[in-house]
Amino acid sequence: MTSNALSFNAPQTFNGENYQIWAVKMKSYLEAYDLWEVVMEDKPIQQLTNKSSDVEIKLHSEEKIKKHKAKIVIQNSVADSIFSKIIACETTKEAWEKLEKEYRGSERGRQNQILNLKRDFESLRMQEGDTITNYSDRISLIVNRIRLLGEDFKDNRIVKKILVTIPERFESKISALEESKDLSTISLVELISALQAQEQRRAFRQDKIVEGIFYANYQKRKVDYPPCKYCKKKSHLEKFCWWRSDAVCRSCKQTGHVTKVCKFKDTQDKSQALLVEEECEDEFY
Repeated sequence: MTSNALSFNAPQTFNGENYQIWAVKMKSYLEAYDLWEVVMEDKPIQQLTNKSSDVEIKLHSEEKIKKHKAKIVIQNSVADSIFSKIIACETTKEAWEKLEKEYRGSERGRQNQILNLKRDFESLRMQEGDTITNYSDRISLIVNRIRLLGEDFKDNRIVKKILVTIPERFESKISALEESKDLSTISLVELISALQAQEQRRAFRQDKIVEGIFYANYQKRKVDYPPCKYCKKKSHLEKFCWWRSDAVCRSCKQTGHVTKVCKFKDTQDKSQALLVEEECEDEFY
């Protein structure tokens, strides 16, 4: 039963551009309210007679309302400049066909567009720097444009395209899929998910390898120095040693170490703080 109120958001107003996208949205909107059949078939409403039953009268009223609703929806979904072209159309079907003829283009032009898009599809190749997500998005963009032009384009054709155009780094995954599944029946979503998982595992392993190389180099740098004559450690040069003989500690004023490793550092710091505090009190009073 058709609702009396149209509550779903209507498609955006058609202003003469992207007709294919607008037409798909409009069709879905009309179908949601059981109005698409009114647009496509436009059957004449059966006339009532004095002998018409209550059921026939009710059906007659509902069909009449549906026709008016469909017409209003089309008229309210186009810009004023477009509305002027369908204002004289008596039925919704007539208005829809007029828009389709003018903005969808001729059949020859449509076929030329489809042919060019199919050529773009066939020439696509996944580059070494591409990810599966980026490559599948590029394919989807072309395929969706083809479908918007009314051409049937099966997912299995996209699956075959991906299988033969992805780089060799996915060869092991394809081989594993061949052993466990029939690639002629695998879904597009399943294939992309499997390849993305392979890609993520590969990236994780590469990150681990890089991390291991970095750590190894760090360890190598740590032991490359000769033993320090002051502390006997190999992690630094002698001129940076905290315990070098000519180092002077700023805390205890003694030589042979720096302030950072001075055992009197904390004591000196506290004494310094107390001295400053006493001077501030004396100055206050």
